[in-house]
Amino acid sequence: MFEPFPDSVLNALQEKTADVPRYLGDVLKVAFYSSLGVEEGRAITFTLAICSPEPHTPEFPGDWDIICFQTPRPFIVREVIKLAPAADPQRVLIGVHEAEGVLRIWGLLELEAIRSQLEDGRTKNR
Repeated sequence: MFEPFPDSVLNALQEKTADVPRYLGDVLKVAFYSSLGVEEGRAITFTLAICSPEPHTPEFPGDWDIICFQTPRPFIVREVIKLAPAADPQRVLIGVHEAEGVLRIWGLLELEAIRSQLEDGRTKNR
């Protein structure tokens, strides 16, 4: 028979996971199922960046090249699969953020610009 965890254990777990974004499970689920997809006869590969679409945020300080969509797209498997062929995972990140409790794809970030900044020491290496 299953015995529930004592309240002390549950409280300790809640404290340890308080900093984990509440949408992390949704990000992992969409990423996993998207990675199983095929588009234009190729396996889907992509890299996600969970960050604000605003330039010069703590996530990516400094100058970086972005393509901001005029209207953010829903962060769902079908959208990631459609976008992935245009976003080489070695060079481009798919930007995702949460606003008003909803995850959205806001645009693309050019990784080369970020990588060169890290090499030049202009940003923090996280």
